[in-house]
Amino acid sequence: MNQYGQMKIEIQAKIQKVITDRKAWSQMLGDDVSNTNGIIKPYEMITEMDYYAWPGGYSLFYFTKDGGVLCPKCVNKNLELLSDEDDPQWYVIGCEMNEENDDMYCENCGEQIESAYGEDDSDE
Repeated sequence: MNQYGQMKIEIQAKIQKVITDRKAWSQMLGDDVSNTNGIIKPYEMITEMDYYAWPGGYSLFYFTKDGGVLCPKCVNKNLELLSDEDDPQWYVIGCEMNEENDDMYCENCGEQIESAYGEDDSDE
């Protein structure tokens, strides 16, 4: 199995865990998920896909079966769509750090995905 085949398996497993954990967390909290009532989320429970790489804190992006790019915010808002192999624009097969592409934008919301080492346009 190649590197991307293994990445697809791992990312899809994580998506399924997030979906399952979100449902369990919602059941623990009841109707008002904004109020935890002092309930502490178990450490092993994952309720969101990653926004940043660790170590380093660099911005991540997710890529789909059709070669599209999604930002972490859109991935987390649309978790239920990410595992349908018949919908290649949403089927997530991997996740990477945006190292140098200053022209990378989420194909769902249009938000720019920050690059870690791209050109700095600020006047210093």
